[in-house]
Amino acid sequence: MTALESGTTIAPIEDSALFVSEYFDKEVPPKKIEYWNQRKRLYMADDNSVVRNWRDVQPKSDVPGIKEYELITPEETPAKRVDVSLLIIEPGITYKPERFAGEAFYYFLAGNGILMWNRLNSDLPFLIDNDTVGWLPGAHTYRFENTGEGPMRCLAVTCKTNETYGMRDGSIGKLNTLSPMIRKVADSMYSTGVSDAPKIRGSGYQVFAPGRAQGLHLHDEEVLYLVRGQGKLISAGKEYELKAGSAAHTPLNIEHRLINTGHDMFGYIVLELAP
Repeated sequence: MTALESGTTIAPIEDSALFVSEYFDKEVPPKKIEYWNQRKRLYMADDNSVVRNWRDVQPKSDVPGIKEYELITPEETPAKRVDVSLLIIEPGITYKPERFAGEAFYYFLAGNGILMWNRLNSDLPFLIDNDTVGWLPGAHTYRFENTGEGPMRCLAVTCKTNETYGMRDGSIGKLNTLSPMIRKVADSMYSTGVSDAPKIRGSGYQVFAPGRAQGLHLHDEEVLYLVRGQGKLISAGKEYELKAGSAAHTPLNIEHRLINTGHDMFGYIVLELAP
C-alpha cells in the first residue's frame, strides 16, 4: 500500500511476477509468483472502483437520533458482499446493529461513548472515543451508546461471509498515532491494533505528503475512507476525485494508485478483505 513515487510515470503492469518483484524490491519465491498469477487471472475488465462522498448521499433516519449515509452498497461491488456507511449517532442515543452472517469493522472518527458487547453470555462494556476501532462478528449482539456531549461519527464496513464465529471472536483496539509501523520520509502507516478477523484484514491509517503518489499495485479487495486532504484514485485506467469524507472500494486484483493533489497531508483509513 506504500511504494511511493514522486513525479514518476508508471506503466501498466503486464506480468504479476514482475509486479511483485518491483513492488517489494526483493526476490520473490516461485510459489508467491504463482499465487499472484492465479489471483490475477480472477481479474475482470469490467470491475471498477466505486467512490462516493457522504455529503453527496441522502441519509437514512430509520431510528430517531441516528443518520446512516450508505456510501457503497454490495450491489455495486463484484463480490456483492461489502457495505460501507458513515453513522452519525446523536448524544443520548443508542445504536443497535441488526445481526447478520459476516463480520463488521467500526472506526470511530469522533465522539465518546460505550460499546456494550455480549460475549460469553455477559454484557461487557468498552470505552469509545476518537480513533477507537474494532471488528465484531455479525452474529454477536452489541450496541453503541453515545454518552458524550456531541455526535458520534463512525465508519462502518460490513462483509457478508460463510465463516463460523465463536463467542470469543472479535477485537477492539485504538489507532496508535505515536508509533507508525512503517515510516518513510513522506509516508507513514499506523496500525489499528485489530487482528484475527477471517476476512477483514490489514486495517490501518496511512498518510503521505503533498505531491506524493503511490506506485501502481494490486491486492485483495480494498476499502478506504479519506479523513484529511484531497487527491485522486487511479484504478483500472480510470480517474476518481477524492476529498475528505470520500469512501472508495477497489475490487480484487485491480491495479490502482493514490495521488495527493492537495497542500495538506493525505490521510485515510484503509482495510483489505480476504477472498
